[in-house]
Amino acid sequence: MVPKLRFKNFEGIWEPKSLKDIACLTSSKRVHLSDYVKEGVPFFRGKEITELKSGIIPSDILYISPLLFNEFKVKHGTPRAGEILITAVGTLGNIYHINNIGDFYFKDGNLIWLRELKCNSLFLSFLLTFKKNEILNSAIGSTQKALTMVELNKLVFNYPRNDEQVKIASFLSLLEEKTSLLNKQYDLLCQYKKGIMKEIFSQKMRFKDDSGKAFPEWKSTILDEVVDLITNGLALDQNDSKNGYPVSRIETISERCINMKKVGFVDTDNDISNYKLNYGDMLFSNINSISHIGKIAYFDIDDTLYHGMNLLRIVIKNSHCKLFFYYQLTTDTNKKYFESRANQAISQASINQTELRKTPVQVPCKEEQTKIANFLSALDDKIVVKKAELDKLKTWKQGLLQQMFV
Repeated sequence: MVPKLRFKNFEGIWEPKSLKDIACLTSSKRVHLSDYVKEGVPFFRGKEITELKSGIIPSDILYISPLLFNEFKVKHGTPRAGEILITAVGTLGNIYHINNIGDFYFKDGNLIWLRELKCNSLFLSFLLTFKKNEILNSAIGSTQKALTMVELNKLVFNYPRNDEQVKIASFLSLLEEKTSLLNKQYDLLCQYKKGIMKEIFSQKMRFKDDSGKAFPEWKSTILDEVVDLITNGLALDQNDSKNGYPVSRIETISERCINMKKVGFVDTDNDISNYKLNYGDMLFSNINSISHIGKIAYFDIDDTLYHGMNLLRIVIKNSHCKLFFYYQLTTDTNKKYFESRANQAISQASINQTELRKTPVQVPCKEEQTKIANFLSALDDKIVVKKAELDKLKTWKQGLLQQMFV
């Protein structure tokens, strides 16, 4: 096999080899509950590897004693830098290339260890990550799937010469670093926004008017006092054939914004003009799993959409800055409030209009509302730009991988 995209001066076919010809797959010596200690050598499970793969410093780590670790090290060996671990139960198929993270041990069954590699380890980690679907398809079990060394050993992939492996791995490592940097910048912007919203809506941070004077004190009231209406949506069956009027559904606001690619359609001869969303309207998730209760999207797009089922429409009075109240309602404090007021059933929760109208809100003068909304909107614009940059790089990288690996 020959890849579509290749670095200069490399020729020849990539040779198919089974994983057992490339690495020795093994597990670890069983660790018993009685072996756990409060301090010692980190005892990694699939959870920790998944966190490390995501760039998160693992928390809630278990430990074994240095004495037991050294015993295992002598008898069975322990993972070293340049080797690979694969999560085998729970979240399957996460590939972790071990860097210099010091001594650690790992739980048998949860992880499969690739050692004694006969190829470039970084290249193999990128290859296995790209081939994750094939790895997942090798999993056994019905309700609780798991990866096994027997099935993984059967997998066949194509490998170039070692010098080409090194070239590919070095290039992809640079892309990983760029992606990681952009991801960190995006996360920091999101964290900053979250922190600044907490400061603003707790009134620890106050804005001033254009002349530098303080604005009047905020007034405390409830949502019912600042809305024109809170209503249910169209109680008509929706279709996916794109016939009729585009209407919102739960998926439309799953990412806390209006996604016109995830709308339904209603084919009707009835007059539904009263359900047409206007700029500044909000859609509120009031029937969903508890974690999704209180998700809100602000309608600010130049498109036509009608209000569908399982979402409430919130319309703020024109005497207020509508965007200000959108930001206030999306604070962590209000998310927890909505969850606490929801009626919970086995599979879903709901919050009714009466409870929603009782939501406490803080009301500054409209000029300060506008200043706050503009400030947070500008911050959102920066986050959107950074997210777009990150997504573009990820898409480009995926396209490269599809052409570089065969």
